[in-house]
Amino acid sequence: MSDVKIAWGLGADGVMRHISEVEKGKACGCICPSINCSSPLIANQGAIKAHYFSHQANTGCGGESALHLAAKQILEESASENLNLILPEVHGVFSCKDMAGEVIERAGVELSSFQLAEAKQEVKLSSELIADVMSQSVKGETLAVEIFVTNAKDELGKNKYRSVGIDAIEIDLSMLPWNIDRNELKESVLQTANRRWLYSKKKKALEKKLKLQVGDEISSINQSYLANILDIAQSLSTNLNIPNFSWPSLNATR
Repeated sequence: MSDVKIAWGLGADGVMRHISEVEKGKACGCICPSINCSSPLIANQGAIKAHYFSHQANTGCGGESALHLAAKQILEESASENLNLILPEVHGVFSCKDMAGEVIERAGVELSSFQLAEAKQEVKLSSELIADVMSQSVKGETLAVEIFVTNAKDELGKNKYRSVGIDAIEIDLSMLPWNIDRNELKESVLQTANRRWLYSKKKKALEKKLKLQVGDEISSINQSYLANILDIAQSLSTNLNIPNFSWPSLNATR
């Protein structure tokens, strides 16, 4: 028998069951949720040690898929209840130098909510990209959700979402205890676990707005610089008895 301890098993109906939700021993009727295993599990529910599932046979399975699959199912269940999914803050920043070399920078933060209406697991978005969960809000917005338990998305993974132009977040469950129960896991997935944007159209829009703000500010500053230069030039012309002539119009450009 494998010594691997997991708190979630896959029931015959395809629903993930926490160890607290099943009968003792082989009567639990669960199998390992790992797609490379699917071996029968035993519910160990003694009076001393923490309750856990173990494999009936020594399969060498690490049980890593249990929490991952449970989290995806919780998103599906939460969509049926129209619950809110907390999104990460959207941060934007843009900077540029004026004609004097001074850096002008503006930053912004936006918050948004996502009330789940639909959620579906393992949705193929391209030949190279399958979302853990593809969800839709009550407002008709779409959002891909990736669940991080053992492997976070790298730049390549982020670029895949950028290439298809679909908003996506990653929820980090890597620090959760192996035997977390259903209510705690649900709270973590929907609200409290660390999360980050893999791609956000709102971030692009915010950065565009900040770019315009910086551009307007730099244009104003540059016009002021040019006006001062013109005043100085005219003053020098008068004080040095240089014949008057018409100065060319000076216009700042972005």
